[in-house]
Amino acid sequence: MGNKLNTAHKICAKAANERNYDLPYEQWVMELNPNVHDVLILCDLMAQVWNGGFEQWYSNGYGGAVLQCLEALLRLNSNAAKVVHDLVQQADNFYTTTNRNNEWEYETMLWRFDDLDTAFYTGVDNLLADDVERLAVRTVKHVN
Repeated sequence: MGNKLNTAHKICAKAANERNYDLPYEQWVMELNPNVHDVLILCDLMAQVWNGGFEQWYSNGYGGAVLQCLEALLRLNSNAAKVVHDLVQQADNFYTTTNRNNEWEYETMLWRFDDLDTAFYTGVDNLLADDVERLAVRTVKHVN
């Protein structure tokens, strides 16, 4: 995520240090301040997709919070957030309708994820990062 998300990184690091591991990720994030929740869940989305695509986001368990992620993108309400919202919805549709025990269906899902990953990497990722950093800066001003 680079230097672009300095304030967002600080919020995420603080939240991670206070993480309640007795709760599933999707339940824990719901207990956070709403703006902290949005910064954290969107940073997790970006980090996972940047590192290994939508497949990694799901395989590392973040897909369990897909509804919270979609809601955070709607609240962010930027052009980039709207594009990423559509990508996440498509990814979730592929993930939830695929029999991952069927090799052919699983491989087809991965090909579809590749297309979504490419769409994410075409610049909308950097625009979303800018939007999330602005949210993080506003959040720090209101939380402190």
